[in-house]
Amino acid sequence: MKFRSMVVTAIVLGGLMLFAEIAAAQTPASFGYAINDAGWVTGDVTPALGEVAVHAFVWNGKTMRDLGTLGGEFSNGSAINNAGWVTGTSTTATGEQHAFLWNGKTMRDLGTLGGGYSYGMAINEAGQVTGDASTATGEQHAFLWDGKTMRNLGTLGGQFSNGSAINNAGSVTGSSTTATGEQHAFLWDGKTMRDLGTLGGEYSQGYAINNAGWVTGGSTTATGEQHAFLWDGKTMRDLGTLGGSCCGWLIYGSAINNAGSVTGSSTTATFEQRAFLWDGKTMRDLGTLGGEYSQGYAINNAGWVTGGFGTAIDSRAFLWNGKTMRDLGTLGGWYTGAGDINNAGWVTGTSTTATGEFHAFLWDGKTMRDLGTLGGSY
Repeated sequence: MKFRSMVVTAIVLGGLMLFAEIAAAQTPASFGYAINDAGWVTGDVTPALGEVAVHAFVWNGKTMRDLGTLGGEFSNGSAINNAGWVTGTSTTATGEQHAFLWNGKTMRDLGTLGGGYSYGMAINEAGQVTGDASTATGEQHAFLWDGKTMRNLGTLGGQFSNGSAINNAGSVTGSSTTATGEQHAFLWDGKTMRDLGTLGGEYSQGYAINNAGWVTGGSTTATGEQHAFLWDGKTMRDLGTLGGSCCGWLIYGSAINNAGSVTGSSTTATFEQRAFLWDGKTMRDLGTLGGEYSQGYAINNAGWVTGGFGTAIDSRAFLWNGKTMRDLGTLGGWYTGAGDINNAGWVTGTSTTATGEFHAFLWDGKTMRDLGTLGGSY
């Protein structure tokens, strides 16, 4: 339902204000990144600043469980499937960073492609994982872990590729460099890596894929603008903008549902950033709730969207239910960042409390529940 932990995007938008708030708090924090249809959440939790340890967690509807590490001090949960299996990355006892799969009982090291690094970015219902890993020659390549081995998906002729998302058929999207040095979105269909091309420019990135194999992301045009795109299995379609052409990094499709509806971000003719919903025909401006910007991060199969909006002094998460944009509120503080939405319309993310701590939350359609932390020490 999404391309990455959208809390990362929200943190970027919050800028130095958010990082300063974390630094000032000097308290444990937790961050919710992904949610499954049962309402289970994964993310990571940190103790007070000055300590090194950061651990991935699963919240199973009742308690927050520490997933541990692969022997090091750090782990992060990036994605969760409906079985409650989690992928992400962890440091090992030797200091390397490896992708992992947590199967509800143990954290399995997925290894690398010969180098010292790998990251699990997304997981499907079969437990297949994609992400990127370093090779023995120092290149970074997209991979598919099929339950037994980590498969190198190669590149489009360059030295770099990354896997951003995977569907239930095991098809992967992401981006890769070409032999001429351009960066293009790709679709790996189980046999070959297909170059999805661009909208006329030199850059494209695939961020999300649905179960039909349709891909959304961002691409540059022949005039140098960046637009959101939809690749429908045959062609890359330009989804246009909300009237703007400024600031290409603000215009992209971030998530797609199984009906082919897309959400993301675009700029308007007045240079404002807005969340959008593309319904197969038109790009709809989802507006804001009085703020200066909005972004769409994730979409469920009903077409409901979650994302963020904000002003110069605060940032909030929203839920768009097909008719109206709702402010999800906070845990008592000034900030809320949305991470993901499930098919019931439940949302996870991160919010500040009245005492300034950052805690993962679950919004269940009625209230925002504080998922707490793991106590601040390991």
